Amino acid sequence: MLAGLDLAELDDPIEPYLTCLRQLELEYPFVSPPDSTVARHSLDALAFADATNTPATFARTIGACLDRFGTHAYSFYHNDPRYLTVWLTYLRRCVPLDTHGHIYIYLYSHGIGVALARFYESYAEWLLREPDGESGARARRVLEIGVQRGARPVQRLEKMYRQVVATTNNDHYHPHNYDNVLPRGIAKREHIAVALLHLRDEVNHEDYCLEEVLARSRDILYKSYHRPGPTGFSTVINDHGVISTTVVATPRGRKPPKKSSRLSSSSSSSSSVVATPARAASTPTRDERVATAAPAVVIYDAVCDPTAGDHKRAILAARRELLAGSPRVHDASTTTRLEEQQALRRAFKRANGHGHTHGFLLSLPNSSNSNGLRATTNIQFMVRKFLGEGGFGAVYLAEPLTPQGHATGRAVALKVEEEPNAWEPYILTLLQQRLTGAAHRHALEQYVVHLYGAYLFRDASCLALEYLPQGTVLDAVNAARRVSGTALLDEVVVVFFVAQLLRAVEALHAARVIHGDIKPDNVMLQLDPVDEDAGQVWDRHYRAPSDNGGNGAPGWQQKRLKLIDFGRAIDLAAYRPGVVFSAAGWAGKMDQQDCVEMREGRTWTYQADYHGVAGVVHCLLFGRFIQTTVRKAADGSGAMHYTITAPYKRYWQQHLWADLFHTLLNSASVAAARGSDAREDGMPITNELARLRMTFERWLEANCEAGTNSLKTALRKLELALTPASAVHPARKR
Repeated sequence: MLAGLDLAELDDPIEPYLTCLRQLELEYPFVSPPDSTVARHSLDALAFADATNTPATFARTIGACLDRFGTHAYSFYHNDPRYLTVWLTYLRRCVPLDTHGHIYIYLYSHGIGVALARFYESYAEWLLREPDGESGARARRVLEIGVQRGARPVQRLEKMYRQVVATTNNDHYHPHNYDNVLPRGIAKREHIAVALLHLRDEVNHEDYCLEEVLARSRDILYKSYHRPGPTGFSTVINDHGVISTTVVATPRGRKPPKKSSRLSSSSSSSSSVVATPARAASTPTRDERVATAAPAVVIYDAVCDPTAGDHKRAILAARRELLAGSPRVHDASTTTRLEEQQALRRAFKRANGHGHTHGFLLSLPNSSNSNGLRATTNIQFMVRKFLGEGGFGAVYLAEPLTPQGHATGRAVALKVEEEPNAWEPYILTLLQQRLTGAAHRHALEQYVVHLYGAYLFRDASCLALEYLPQGTVLDAVNAARRVSGTALLDEVVVVFFVAQLLRAVEALHAARVIHGDIKPDNVMLQLDPVDEDAGQVWDRHYRAPSDNGGNGAPGWQQKRLKLIDFGRAIDLAAYRPGVVFSAAGWAGKMDQQDCVEMREGRTWTYQADYHGVAGVVHCLLFGRFIQTTVRKAADGSGAMHYTITAPYKRYWQQHLWADLFHTLLNSASVAAARGSDAREDGMPITNELARLRMTFERWLEANCEAGTNSLKTALRKLELALTPASAVHPARKR
């Protein structure tokens, strides 16, 4: 019945499965077996047991439905009552009664049914069947969680809760003891026994033990997984799923012997132990722990709002050692107030009102080192100009002074926020730690704004950032309009900056960081002068930086763009694998510069950055903000895809731009069609970004001197156009 269906063409892809299941329910009505029968059968056996009258066709159809619509591509079904009904049918028809609890925890952890009262009712009913004396208390706890989450219809949940309270013994009810009936976040995968279709080893015709089941549920088949066997033995599942038993000297679970200060050649297992000096056994320093420790998951929710303040606070608390290890971060947020930020703002508002500016000496208060991070001591800035402001605070042009109060002659952009904000320093420090390869290190230094210092107080924070006088992409577009009367930059210049932007985003995503707010006024230009009269070299021919971190041809690395404003950035390593995000925190604040998934209320991850890159490219190429529409694919497949509304100029490299915008605006479908990287949904599409970037770089190397306006000449012209406005920064938004 389901053969040959193309779900992508259906308005409601799950409906054919539901129709098929309804028909199967009529043909094979459920006959409940005695509890003793259920308890004896494994899932694999029960799914095909004659006692339940559940045929193989029925079980396979249910499994296919759950597998297909449990993916991120169909996450909009996760709180659809019909999809939850399929899960409950799966429980009733295919799963032993005593393992239902694992399934409920799996569903809750993956955000399936959590907005529906029926999920909590069903789980509570199963808990009430448990024989122990605290089953009522656990059921009440589940119902409480459902009421707290506002599962619909909440009135029905409240009614069931009152009934359970009236029929259970209050003396056994201790809410704090039952937080584990549903996890605060996602349960660890090794504790989940969902869709256990491999509970039996068909080679040796025996059931797998619990450890083997958990190994399979964690996809450990790509490694070797050992479980305790008889004394001196260990059972191994190899890459092909074949079980074998080998002799080992040390049973699993025994602590290894302490390493002595002498070099030892003794072995504690079947393989010899490499001799280790005594210092290797000593406690590692904080810097060593930060450098070598794998980041631990902090937020276990399957669907998250990345703007949630409690999430950021939890991540910062868990990653405290990262900031403590940075010499740039000074924290007095628990002890000291800045108090001068209002006086600073008033001084420059008065100055700007009279058409001139005055210097303002900003002395950061000294603080104690009471919370483990570096304190502030005798730090001063001479604030020269007001550059812009937004919802977070204001940005000033400032000069850091020496401890003796002398001028340093170095300009910084001083970002003063009216609350202690450690998030942006955390992200910039994180990038420094994670981007260690030559190519990624080059991208970090070239294309990400540099943080000189972060100073956190109880009522404010000051970030000393790299000062980029040429301004943003918007400044470049406006400069082109002033010089030539049109907002169009030379196409060769746009290609040059697009290749750099793609490199920057590749590096961010390699560090498992999503910028989250890439837009024209968060991408700045840095066109440092090359004094060829003084012997500095700027090669006529452009060569791209190599993938091993080389700078390319001389002089070109001094012309670049830089990403700024990481206040919305997301550290994906702090979230559970496969997490997706909602845009609830940005409701009412979105426009065409935000990805379509956000605007349509769907979940998203890397799509935010891909759409952001498309928006910046559109602004550079067309001189205006991006507008998108939905059209049918030109290949005749009938598939719909997003594209820009603006037409290309006939003399442009249309094949380059069409490929770029299609990939960036349809990243989810590109990932699904071509497969990519690490996640189930195919994100991020780093390989596709690299392909696009290399295509642009190759075209640029072949055409940098073609036509009447070479790339070098065009960049010089742009630099000159930006010089009159070099000290002006636009107001920052969001």
